[in-house]
Amino acid sequence: AVGFNQDSHPELFAWCASDSGIYHSWRNLSDNTWGNWTQLKGDQGFSGSPAVASDTSGALVVVAGTASGHVRWTSQNDSLGIVGWNDWQDLPWPVEDFYSDPCIARNGDGVLEVFAWAAAGGAIVGNVQSGQQGSSPWGSWSYIGPTAGGNYIPMSSPPMVGVNEDGTLELFAVNEAGQLLHIRQNSGNHAGIPFNWDGCQWSPVVAESAA
Repeated sequence: AVGFNQDSHPELFAWCASDSGIYHSWRNLSDNTWGNWTQLKGDQGFSGSPAVASDTSGALVVVAGTASGHVRWTSQNDSLGIVGWNDWQDLPWPVEDFYSDPCIARNGDGVLEVFAWAAAGGAIVGNVQSGQQGSSPWGSWSYIGPTAGGNYIPMSSPPMVGVNEDGTLELFAVNEAGQLLHIRQNSGNHAGIPFNWDGCQWSPVVAESAA
């Protein structure tokens, strides 16, 4: 995964299979050289690729899945006058575990949302940060796109997320029949209604042609 810092220099994040840590490296703008890979805050036990997004101030937030089925996160801080990283923390843990490779993006309200693939049943679930700062607490997990009957669509792949021009987030995942589905969230408004997934439904990216 790659993120861009406040001064526009890129920073790479990757999972190391040999020690299960998350590593990062960044490019120096002065000479365009890359620094050495270093482990991000020293934690291990991760099981797949990290994802990164920036908050409204430009601080980076990284999420990654663990071998124990959790999603962990860390964010940049400059409390000492230089950019550093907060310690890894678990996002709130629901009843079911997660598969690896969560994704993260910032919606049109300036708030980060993280999405994951639930190991029990294969649903896609999401969690919204409580504020625009990357260090803000996270809320509770909720199903994305339940049907009218309250059931969820089981998926066979982790989600991917994109940001539309109007700030709405759009998720993509493959269902158990092998179809690529997508779902687009509702935009907020000036009356105080935030960006949300209420009533949103999964649908095929490409409709099936008639036989």
